[in-house]
Amino acid sequence: MNDRKNARSLERLPDAELEVMLVLWGEGRPMKALELRDRLAEQHGWQKATVQVLLGRLCTRGFVATEDERNYKLYRPLVSEEDYRAAESSTLMRKLCRGSISTLVASLISANELDEADLDELEAMLHSGKRGDGK
Repeated sequence: MNDRKNARSLERLPDAELEVMLVLWGEGRPMKALELRDRLAEQHGWQKATVQVLLGRLCTRGFVATEDERNYKLYRPLVSEEDYRAAESSTLMRKLCRGSISTLVASLISANELDEADLDELEAMLHSGKRGDGK
């Protein structure tokens, strides 16, 4: 059964929930709540209750699933980082740039968000026809 969400139907996550997802994606394997809490406590000082609430919200939203493993639950992402990034990029393009990639790039350049290496990488992608995601 495919329980992953369609990338087009993804809702934007609040920053705290996104932080939990970044840890899950970065780890690349199902994690215990205790592992997540320890990692997020290091990064943000969050307590057990905070992490549990965030995990509950992510499960309700369909971003995370649980698996029973002996005396604890494992949490695993149902949405890939790539799918979430694609959905967020699409929303950004549509809402703020009116669908124009040149408007987005111009905004990033004017805000000094792109350095020479970024610009060289963009230019190389344009010349090669690559999408930047390895495809």
